[in-house]
Amino acid sequence: MYRTRASAIVFYDSERDEIDASVERRSNEYYLMWLLGMLGVSALAGFVVGIGSFIYIFVRLKAGLSHLGCAIYAGVFVLLLGALSHFMTLQYPEGILQSYVTLPWPLQ
Repeated sequence: MYRTRASAIVFYDSERDEIDASVERRSNEYYLMWLLGMLGVSALAGFVVGIGSFIYIFVRLKAGLSHLGCAIYAGVFVLLLGALSHFMTLQYPEGILQSYVTLPWPLQ
């Protein structure tokens, strides 16, 4: 890219010019903090609970769905993880909460 004379359209981000003032611009660290937060909740409450809560919060804040819609999305994904763990005999990482409390089937 440095030695070419013509600009390459492959490496040009044309969406950047079309963003108006109403769209929030976030850095890479912002989204990395989302992922670190998900890992933190997963370490405390367990993988399935952490992923379910991450989906609920992320969809609520970013997509602006109702609480019912967010609960449906998170619940369906938790049930999918539960079905995968049952049929494929997967064991997801446990959190600190699960060492004290026995959780029901889809949350294990």
